[in-house]
Amino acid sequence: GADVNCFSYRGTLLHSAIIGKQVAAVKLLLDHHADCNKPVSLHYTPLIAALHARSLKCVKLLIEAGADAKGVPPLTPLVVAANDGLTDFYEPLLRAGADPDVRDDGGQLPIEIAARNNRRKDVEILFPVTSHIPYVRDWSVDGILAYVKSVPKEEDDPLYKMGPAYLKLEGTKAYKRKDYVSAINFYSMGNQA
Repeated sequence: GADVNCFSYRGTLLHSAIIGKQVAAVKLLLDHHADCNKPVSLHYTPLIAALHARSLKCVKLLIEAGADAKGVPPLTPLVVAANDGLTDFYEPLLRAGADPDVRDDGGQLPIEIAARNNRRKDVEILFPVTSHIPYVRDWSVDGILAYVKSVPKEEDDPLYKMGPAYLKLEGTKAYKRKDYVSAINFYSMGNQA
């Protein structure tokens, strides 16, 4: 009779089980109808937690339970997988409906993120499911890799140009909309700049 969806500042029981890579506990909670889409903040769903924990088993269990693989832009599960180099996670995410044409907060598609990190295999997986990018003249795996290498650092990473005051302002905006993960990230970047 315990509430499997009880919530604390750390998230739900499901979040905790995922972060601890307790696959049996994740399965048990899902079998008892734990909400597989309940976010801690705007973006930090159990699926995002499983990606950050690098637990393919948890990702598959969540998808099987009905987790939303599309996520909430700009921090979608596919963007997280591309940023973290989670090659083995693309297939289950794409089969579950993840959209490869959704950009991150820097304006990059998952395929561009993979190319920027020089992960050819990831680009090869994402290439057939990504819509043609008009500004990439040579629409091929090699063309995407070459294009991304040709982009200067400032254009490649929009956060590069932002000063500490702007980053802290964005952190405050994220905090006010209760997107605590983004707020922490913006404040951290602002303190490092």
